Amino acid sequence: MNSPDELDPDEIEARWSDLTAQLGEISGKREAPRSPSGGPRDYQVDEDDDEFVPPEPDARAFTARSVLGWFLIVVGLVGVLVVTLTNTSGILGILCGVIGMSGLVVLVTGLPAHRDHDDDGAQV
Repeated sequence: MNSPDELDPDEIEARWSDLTAQLGEISGKREAPRSPSGGPRDYQVDEDDDEFVPPEPDARAFTARSVLGWFLIVVGLVGVLVVTLTNTSGILGILCGVIGMSGLVVLVTGLPAHRDHDDDGAQV
């Protein structure tokens, strides 16, 4: 078989005419059948009288542990700030830093130790 570059343009036209003649007569444009309900842009959303009202979230009470942790962090940061601004003893600044860090340790150790791996967290 010859490549298209080797063929004469008249021979290419003759082959094309032969191929299209084998197809037969093709009727004009065909339109897709339309449903009686209309197309996708004709869709109307039904108005519901009942609007979705999300449930109130669970009120989480502060535990004594979390209050203590936050208290230590705030006291430590305020202490470090006061020591820095007043240029007082360095040991007092270190003590306030240790107090703040201990508050952080109290909060981190109060986190849950295990996780339910079967729960993906999504709720419907």
